[in-house]
Amino acid sequence: MKKEITSQVLEKIKKEDIRPEAKWKFLLKDYFVWGLFVSSIIIGALAVAVIIFGIKISDWDMYDRLAGGPIKFLIMTLSYFWLLIFVAFILVAYYNLKHTKKGYKYSIFTVISISLLATLLLGGFTYSVGLGEKLENNLVKRAHFYKGVEHKRQKMWNRAEEGFLSGRILEVREGGFDLEDVKRARWQILTEKADIMPMVILKDGNRIRIWGEKVNSSTFKAHKIIPWQKPGLRKPTCLGGEFCKVK
Repeated sequence: MKKEITSQVLEKIKKEDIRPEAKWKFLLKDYFVWGLFVSSIIIGALAVAVIIFGIKISDWDMYDRLAGGPIKFLIMTLSYFWLLIFVAFILVAYYNLKHTKKGYKYSIFTVISISLLATLLLGGFTYSVGLGEKLENNLVKRAHFYKGVEHKRQKMWNRAEEGFLSGRILEVREGGFDLEDVKRARWQILTEKADIMPMVILKDGNRIRIWGEKVNSSTFKAHKIIPWQKPGLRKPTCLGGEFCKVK
């Protein structure tokens, strides 16, 4: 039986003129697949770095007021653009690792775990050296479709009806000041009973966040005033200069 099968195989090779592929072709294919795997990990890591940056820059000091709880706040602030890229390239990394020379030996769980761990570790390192922030700012400057983390923050703080307002101080006076919000509307801010955080400097041109209540279409009573720029972070990049474009 073995001899018969061997004869059939040899006859087929001879008939179809089948010749062995050169070793370098197999090596080149393997290197190419590994290259795609590494590229997928790197792109996924960049997505992780931007996601971490977005989470850090978010207003966790006011999450209970803005969203009612940490889970809802995280859902509100997460960048789904980068989350989709992260998931997509984890799947691409899995596919490429599975198609390496010995990839077939590993289970789906093992391959996905390796891809996920490598992406998260590299993403954490990438964020720590500041690449997440740089990528975010460069995309905001150059890609008009990309809104960015700062845009989300400004939308969150542009809800006067719900008690949230932010903008630039125009003129300080006794008992309050005038503020220009992100839509260039002018507000009269009342501060008589406001809790003004120690880091806040009420000075013309400074940007702030305010939690309070809307009195009328141009007057807002402040309960708490917080600086816009979070300590330890560089001034964010926005479309349109000082403010991001908020619809």
